[in-house]
Amino acid sequence: MFRLKSPRYNSKPFLLRAAIRKFGILAALGFLMIVGFIGLVRYQLEPAFRADIYENLHASFSNVEPVLVTAFLQGDADKANLVVSDDSFLPSASFKEVFLRSGFGPPEFNCGSSLEKLAWGTFCHENSSLRAMIPIRSADQLLGWLRIEQDASMKDWLPYVRIIQAIWIASLSLLLLALLFVLQFLRSTILPLRRAIEDLGRVETAEDFDSVIKDLPFSELIGLATRLASRSRELTETKTALEEAELRAQSAHLASQVAHDLQSPVAALKQVAGNIDRLATDDVVRSIKTSARRIDQISRDILCHFQVDGKSQRPGVTFVFPVIQTIVDEIKLAKSAGKIEIECNISDHLMGTWTSLSESDLGRCLSNLVNNSIDAIRRKGMGSVQLSVAETANEMLIVIEDTGLGMKPEDLNKVRIEGGTLHEGGHGLGLSFVKDALESIGGQLRIDSTWMEGTKTTLHLPKVSRPSWFIDRLEIPSGSKIVVIDDDESILGVWKLKLIGMNASFHSRIPESFDCDFLIIDHEIRGEKETGAEVIERLQLGQKAILSTSYFFSASIQRKVEDLGCYLLPKFLLGNFDFQVKAGEGSEEDLDLVLIDDDPICRSTWELLAGANGKRILTFSSHFEFLEKPFSLSTPVYVDKNLSDGQSGYTVLMELHQKGYRNLYLTTGEVREDKAPPEYVIAVVSKEFPLAA
Repeated sequence: MFRLKSPRYNSKPFLLRAAIRKFGILAALGFLMIVGFIGLVRYQLEPAFRADIYENLHASFSNVEPVLVTAFLQGDADKANLVVSDDSFLPSASFKEVFLRSGFGPPEFNCGSSLEKLAWGTFCHENSSLRAMIPIRSADQLLGWLRIEQDASMKDWLPYVRIIQAIWIASLSLLLLALLFVLQFLRSTILPLRRAIEDLGRVETAEDFDSVIKDLPFSELIGLATRLASRSRELTETKTALEEAELRAQSAHLASQVAHDLQSPVAALKQVAGNIDRLATDDVVRSIKTSARRIDQISRDILCHFQVDGKSQRPGVTFVFPVIQTIVDEIKLAKSAGKIEIECNISDHLMGTWTSLSESDLGRCLSNLVNNSIDAIRRKGMGSVQLSVAETANEMLIVIEDTGLGMKPEDLNKVRIEGGTLHEGGHGLGLSFVKDALESIGGQLRIDSTWMEGTKTTLHLPKVSRPSWFIDRLEIPSGSKIVVIDDDESILGVWKLKLIGMNASFHSRIPESFDCDFLIIDHEIRGEKETGAEVIERLQLGQKAILSTSYFFSASIQRKVEDLGCYLLPKFLLGNFDFQVKAGEGSEEDLDLVLIDDDPICRSTWELLAGANGKRILTFSSHFEFLEKPFSLSTPVYVDKNLSDGQSGYTVLMELHQKGYRNLYLTTGEVREDKAPPEYVIAVVSKEFPLAA
């Protein structure tokens, strides 16, 4: 309890440094006071100093005054100058001169400061010098003048010098005594205090503490240490109690969250168990696997929350569509929605979207929000729920929209700010968890609602960079040998349709030996000891292999394919996977046509018929992919009328026309329009392959 550290107090000065600094300030102030006191003494002694100078000057002048009067009466100026130039007369004077009276008046006598006139002369003090003009008289007759200049500095005045010396000696003695007192005080205080602080770091018991503080020099310090120790015990006990209370609160919240999350998968298992005789075996297995995986995710989240294994791993990515489909199927199977219709509206090109939010957190968010919509519809009595996915430049949006009861404006503001629940019996866990989960990855939750019309909840998920292992289309050189291995005959059937006319072989087991230019293999194959990833690693295929699996959600598998340098294809995206034969260099000039259509079935059919009729074509799911390659401007280009994202084929054809393409056609499965197409479109044709024999 005595080892608590307070880093925020590390900037406080040490006592010794503070004492030295304060003593330095005190010494500086003392010096200034001494200088000021000396100035005051000088001011007070100035009159006495001048009086002493005048007295000495007057005494010297009085001694030579009779001789000067006689010389002036005789008109002998040389004799007068000889008298004043004698060294015995004012030896400190730097200038001495006499002037005989003439008709021109007295000699000029200027003073930079004020003149001081006495009965026997006029005086001028400038800086440290004294100038005097003394008249020489006989009775009442003015005979001439004596002008004198001499040094008059107070620092040379003996009384002043002695007083200043006394002041400095007394001041320095006092300062020295103060310094000795401070050093002795610090020596008797700081050393025991430092020893006590060092010993406190080793204190474990009350007896140890008593042995430490007994050596402190002052009772005030002992009292302070005792109070601090007592307060430290109290704070430690309070902190321990708060930590225990917080841990209990977290455990209670986690238990409530787990119970909340387990409702749907447990209800689904109950429904399967109660209707197992009326359900198909495949449906039962699929439902049990889905519910078991959800329960396993919840258990793994608990372990991760408490950091049971203490390991830090690279996070995986989560595909959005299968999580949405799983949650919807789970809710439908559990019959928690009753007769409420739940629809998923996700475009084909958005089925491969992903997020950095974990699969369990995304599933928990969607489950909470869909269940909230179902509750709102039940309170209204009727309605439906629709889930959709959209994207912007920087975000992916998952929208859950219902036609339920909706919320009043004041309730909507409360939910937006505080979260929680508005209906009786709710725990308030759903929205709180969704907000926390989205904020943890830089996303946000938006709720829009109108009373009696419904609620629209939008999850704003920041886009993440495309994983290096993800693949949704592939071009391989013509004549490449392809091997497909999968224990599911239906999956092999899909691959056979996609690879018609190519050099491909298909296997439900791993051959003992095989040679290929490209391998497509399932991760788990019944009856085999090796997994698909292990086969890819053994053959060192790297980017010449695709691991096609339903376990794409596994972060460990995602990390494995990233380490192997191969590709990962989720099986739910197999229908949208675009497999093309790469045209040779410069062969674009020899193409019979190019098809731009977002329907993978249409593209596969045209490729199949082109191979059967000996024609060379290329197909693309969007015109952006088409524009990535250089083609001859005379190449026939067929564009579907209605592309993904509501894009019109006419718009694409206009853009291609502006780029210089001349043979442009519009394909459509709709009833032909009577009006003629734009002049840049040669013809509007059906979806049938136009070059069939």
